[in-house]
Amino acid sequence: MLLHLAINRADMAWLSVHTRNSLETNTEVLHYFDCDFVFFHSDYDDAVPALKKGLPLAKTFICMDRESEHGPSLETWIKDCYAPFDCAPEDPNAPMLLQPTGGTTGPSKGGVHTHRSFEMVMIALFETLSITPESKHLVVSPLTHAAGFMALGFVPIGAANIVLPTFDAEAILETMAREK
Repeated sequence: MLLHLAINRADMAWLSVHTRNSLETNTEVLHYFDCDFVFFHSDYDDAVPALKKGLPLAKTFICMDRESEHGPSLETWIKDCYAPFDCAPEDPNAPMLLQPTGGTTGPSKGGVHTHRSFEMVMIALFETLSITPESKHLVVSPLTHAAGFMALGFVPIGAANIVLPTFDAEAILETMAREK
């Protein structure tokens, strides 16, 4: 989630893909959106060569959790960037997220969220779910679909996201009991 916020703070738009989609589908979606920069987790290291081949505009690949033969780690990439960032107010109508559609009527298309439309989504979440700083949100990875939007809704107000790495009914019940 911090990477999403950093991308938005840099006044760039992030692209969302679902990790349970096929590699071909995600490559098509990223190509459709003219993706020119890819952050990936080492769990998907084997997919990077195909992404590089299918995404001619993408020249930079950053591995979020470790060094990779396909690109530097996020930590290495930002190591000399610890300087104040002058951030002006964003244009409320500028794109901040490109979200693929479901593809039920053919290839996925893209929906564009502006800063304002996403702020309205967050406000709707706060109000509808009565999110407070004491709220806790239990979510199972991956956060690449609706769960990710929900998780982002808890961040601005300082509420907690409790993320489990995979679906495990026993772990979910244990976490619910512990985090009441």
